[in-house]
Amino acid sequence: MANDKNTAPKTSYSIEEAAKFLGMRSQYVRTLIRTGKLPSTKVQLSENMWRHEIALAALEARKAAGSTRGKPANGNKYFIHATPVVLARLQAIVAKEGLSITFAPAYDKVKAKAQYLKQKATKAAKKAAAKNGTLKAVVEKK
Repeated sequence: MANDKNTAPKTSYSIEEAAKFLGMRSQYVRTLIRTGKLPSTKVQLSENMWRHEIALAALEARKAAGSTRGKPANGNKYFIHATPVVLARLQAIVAKEGLSITFAPAYDKVKAKAQYLKQKATKAAKKAAAKNGTLKAVVEKK
């Protein structure tokens, strides 16, 4: 982005210009700045007026990284919530057709609760051992 043919290319942009450059709304650019995902510099325009300036390098890096908004971290595009029976049918169809689709297990509430309780019991046991002085002996042995 350059101002005119006679001027040098810009090296920093306002929030509105950055939003145009990235192809997103200015409010989302403000959110990115506020959360630290897009670096900016505050420039004082007058006594009570400030403006964010975003470097061209930061904008190009953000654009090159691509948007992950609305997509899961693992890159999958679709989620299917299904019972184990339906999931087994889907896996059979995928195998039969020779498709390259992977299925990841969903969040298992029962398993998560058991893991939480196990961690809680371990923590309580360590606390009790520390209170009795048996943990000191274990630590001193190492």
